[in-house]
Amino acid sequence: MITLITGTGAGFDNGEFKSINTKYGDVCYLETTINEQQYYVIPRHGIGHKIAPNKINYRAIISACSMLESNAVIGICAVGSCHNDYKPGDIALLTDFIDMTKSRESTFYGDEDLRHISMDDPYSDSLNSILINSANSLNINIHSDCIYVCTEGPRFETAAEIKFYNAIGGNVVGMTNYPEVSLARELGLNYGAISVVINWCTGFSGEKIYIDENSVSNSMSKVFAIISNATPKLSSFIVNRPPVFI
Repeated sequence: MITLITGTGAGFDNGEFKSINTKYGDVCYLETTINEQQYYVIPRHGIGHKIAPNKINYRAIISACSMLESNAVIGICAVGSCHNDYKPGDIALLTDFIDMTKSRESTFYGDEDLRHISMDDPYSDSLNSILINSANSLNINIHSDCIYVCTEGPRFETAAEIKFYNAIGGNVVGMTNYPEVSLARELGLNYGAISVVINWCTGFSGEKIYIDENSVSNSMSKVFAIISNATPKLSSFIVNRPPVFI
């Protein structure tokens, strides 16, 4: 089965939740149907969207994905754009990230078992290819090479910060994909992430941040169409993706 890790604008904040106990804490999840396909859904921010990005228990969530024996794990992220090519309403597959967080538990390995995970391929190329082909078959435009800047949150970024993120190569800015992606890599999960651009970042368009809820809803519908169309291939997706430690 495929596990979706959902965030802002994706829904699934309420429902008949089950709980799975991990070494790092309990995680609530749904078994649900989307477009006639079955999925596990884990809302990052918890039931009712109450957990701030910097307080999310990422290690527990990724541990739960492993315990659920997911064929593939797809993170769905709402982001702002700091690049002219990425406009509100656009959908993008993440291929790399820049970590600007400050205080998050970002590894499963500590002082007694120190390991350094390679980030040569943080997101699964095989999974991304399936999602790109799915989007193309549905005539849905999707950016296939997107660099995500992860900030600490929960505050939004300043205009000066956004200029800096753009200057160092960032395309979109969010608050949740790290350390989700690196933890998934440590456990060897087939992990990919789809971002939905919901606004221009602070100072980027010359206007204050504005989020068009109708545009967000429309884009999220396209994301779920892409995923459900790809699900037959993803459900039989067995790719050996062992973590590489240096």
